[in-house]
Amino acid sequence: MSTIVACHPSWDGRSAATRYDDAIREYEEARRRGIEFPGAYASLAFSYLGRGEFDKGRTVIEQLVQGHPDSAGAYRGVADVLLATGNIDEAAKAYQHSTELAPLNPLPRLGLHDIAVLQERWDVAQPIAASLGTSKESFASFLGKNALADDALFQGRLADGLRQLESAASVEGIAGSNESALTRAAEARILLQTGQAAHALTVAQRALADSAGRTADFDSLALIIEAHSRLGHESDAARELQTLTARANAFPGDRKRRRVLLVKGLLALQRGDAAVAVRGLTEAERTLPPTVAGVIVPPQPPIWFALGEAHLAVHNDSEAAVRFQKILDSGSLRLSSPIEFVRSLCYLGQINERKGDRAKATEYYRRFVQYWGDGEIDRDKVAEARRKPGT
Repeated sequence: MSTIVACHPSWDGRSAATRYDDAIREYEEARRRGIEFPGAYASLAFSYLGRGEFDKGRTVIEQLVQGHPDSAGAYRGVADVLLATGNIDEAAKAYQHSTELAPLNPLPRLGLHDIAVLQERWDVAQPIAASLGTSKESFASFLGKNALADDALFQGRLADGLRQLESAASVEGIAGSNESALTRAAEARILLQTGQAAHALTVAQRALADSAGRTADFDSLALIIEAHSRLGHESDAARELQTLTARANAFPGDRKRRRVLLVKGLLALQRGDAAVAVRGLTEAERTLPPTVAGVIVPPQPPIWFALGEAHLAVHNDSEAAVRFQKILDSGSLRLSSPIEFVRSLCYLGQINERKGDRAKATEYYRRFVQYWGDGEIDRDKVAEARRKPGT
């Protein structure tokens, strides 16, 4: 879980529905009336970012710091915006300052962890996550265990990653909540990605039960559909997909509809209808904002990855490469998608090898092995990459 997600755990209003114009109007009115809550400024800034207006987003949050130079929340908001816009060094300074102002707040420390992950500084990232994970404060422990799970998965340690996610969902005060539902959904997603559909179905159903009609239930239902389909339960998948589609159509904005398009694209890929998958996933891609906040798994990497695989299935390497490279270049958006990120390295190695660009292929394979060489995931692909010259 990235700090940007954690800072907006219930962002389920207009911005979450990607109605950025409406969100900006409301937040600007709150700012005009003199509201000083840092979260409102951060939400306004991310609404501008969601519309692609990065300068406006940064200006909004920096104005808050200028007026409240001793506010840890203000500096954390600045850091979140800087991280989302790729200004990593500046973000690190702002997170550090926020930590100094509020040393017991886990969020800026999580931000420093995320920056270390992006920089592949595991010797810095993992002690931060471990410290948070062993905290006696439930929210800090929840954040830390989720971070430890992502760290493990970035390094191919599947069993450890799944164990940390289960532990995060079971933290006292978190179990049975929307947060535990989101974490179990993340666990189910990893299980599906690693070929464990039966276990994924069980975990996704637990996530749905934990959500109890709250915001996490939509993603849990989508994962249940995918698991049923992979297990050959076509009637169950079709019934649940009908429910999901009806709910998405009743929800304002593109967010829920985009999730349905992703599900349908994945189901089409599974049954071998790659051309259908390309069309549906391309439509989903068109609705993606430049960045988001408030969702545990940002939609960009999963959609890009699925679309990349669909293009591979129709032998369109150039379009596939564009999507896999987008994941590599997505900065903080990829923090909650370790499997898509690392597998993209392998795919780009294969694509460049077919193109005859040995230098690029070798570099992608080298990075792939660097991440998963000592892990448990995709051992066949790791072994194949290791046989390539230069890796």
